[in-house]
Amino acid sequence: MEKQSLNLGKALLNALYIIFIYGIFVLPWNIWIGSVKRFASKEAGESFTQSMTKTEFLVFNFLKSIFDAIIILIYIVGPILATVAGFRTGFLAFLSTLIAVYFAPLYLSLVKELLSLALIQVMKIEEIADNTKK
Repeated sequence: MEKQSLNLGKALLNALYIIFIYGIFVLPWNIWIGSVKRFASKEAGESFTQSMTKTEFLVFNFLKSIFDAIIILIYIVGPILATVAGFRTGFLAFLSTLIAVYFAPLYLSLVKELLSLALIQVMKIEEIADNTKK
C-alpha cells in the first residue's frame, strides 16, 4: 500500500477557498442564477400551471417555486430596501441590509432543500416498498 504524503498546506488552502471565496462570493450568485434559469425554462415550452399539474406533489412544487421566486426577487428588491433603510437610519443600516440581502439566497435555498429532503425520503421509501413487492 502506497503511503501518501500529508499535504497540510494544500488542504488548508482548499478549506480557506471553500469557506471564504466559494461560500461568500460564488455560492449565493450560483443559487440566484439557478433560480433564474429554472423560472426561465418554465416559460420556454409550457406555462407555469401546466408544469405544476405534472406531479402529484402540487403543494410541494408550489412551495419550491415560491422559494425560487423570492430568491429571484430578493436581488432586485433588496438594494431598494437597503437604500430606504440607509436613508431612514444611516449607513450601518444600509450596509447590514445589503449584506443580509446578499446572503438571503443561501438561507432560502437551505430551507427549500430541507423541505425537499423530507419529500425525497418519502419517495425513496415508497420506491423501496414497490421494489420489495415484486
